[in-house]
Amino acid sequence: MRIEVIERLLEFATSAPSGDNAQPWRFTFDPEERSLAIGIEESRVDSPKAMWRFIARLSVGAALENLIRAAPCLGLDATLVEPRPGEAARVALQRSPGSAVPPDELALLERRTTNRKAYDGSAVPSGTAARLRDSTPSRCGVSTHWILDRARIEAMAELMFRMDATMYGVRAIWKSIEGRIRFDRPWDDEVGLGLSQGSLEQPRLKLWTIRNLGGLPHSWLRGIGLVSAFSRRTRALVRSASGVCYLVSEDSRAEADVRAGRLLQRAWLALAAEGFATHPMNTIALMEHVLAHGEPEIRSCVEATPMPRWIREFKALVPGAGERRSVFLMRFGRAPTPTIRNGRLPVPSVLSVCTGATSRRA
Repeated sequence: MRIEVIERLLEFATSAPSGDNAQPWRFTFDPEERSLAIGIEESRVDSPKAMWRFIARLSVGAALENLIRAAPCLGLDATLVEPRPGEAARVALQRSPGSAVPPDELALLERRTTNRKAYDGSAVPSGTAARLRDSTPSRCGVSTHWILDRARIEAMAELMFRMDATMYGVRAIWKSIEGRIRFDRPWDDEVGLGLSQGSLEQPRLKLWTIRNLGGLPHSWLRGIGLVSAFSRRTRALVRSASGVCYLVSEDSRAEADVRAGRLLQRAWLALAAEGFATHPMNTIALMEHVLAHGEPEIRSCVEATPMPRWIREFKALVPGAGERRSVFLMRFGRAPTPTIRNGRLPVPSVLSVCTGATSRRA
């Protein structure tokens, strides 16, 4: 099996979303076994570790979904097999009849992107809503909820504003997210790792303020209103949406996050196929994970806020969500194209090839 085919396959796998474009995946190809393992690259998992490992597992699941979708188009059959210790997922690869010309499926994988612009708030036609629901059935304890009711979207916008203000109020989380913004590169540069300034769709003055005042004590940043200003935009963005897609899981094990990542990518691709812009706004899942599994110091900071109550109030707006664990949330709607897309790392930098008992970078 030619390494060029594997690299082409991984070009589509790594076009999947990852939290703040961290691209935390690591792929290992074994040509003798004809298998491809996916693990998490710890060097791209920032602190707070518990929070970002959760997001990394979702990212691996999204990349896995892309890989399985792209394989038949490249003349391969990808079958899930039991992962080994230290792996998040593993697939066995076999040759199968495929198309030499990338079909619409591959174009869809490449077209999917994050769009942080304001949307037009237009209603979702009933036929479109039915197709979205049909494309994301519940699987392995993970379910998708499509929120299209305007009153509930407005209520969610207010709760999400409060959650964001609280999350950004935790210094370690604020610094971690701020650190992913590529202030070292031009505003409109398509960076290969992290977030291009232009992709944030924020006023340049606000980004300048974050860059130049970020070294101040966090209490000062809260006092001058920078944290709340960042959060108020959340409310406006959610209000501009046509709908919200919310994923919950009955399973709290780490492997369930990989399964959830596959479903969130199916939902995202279904939205892209319908021409919707999409923007993950995953504070509820992050904060719920921090409350259950976060580092003690950060968990105690969040527990001292109304966050647990806001999470309950949010779930009460979603019939059927119950007490199941939040794993992902994104808004969607119609919008102009993003100002700039974030790039990707070169495939050879995330791929290792086994050579007998050892491995080398491809």
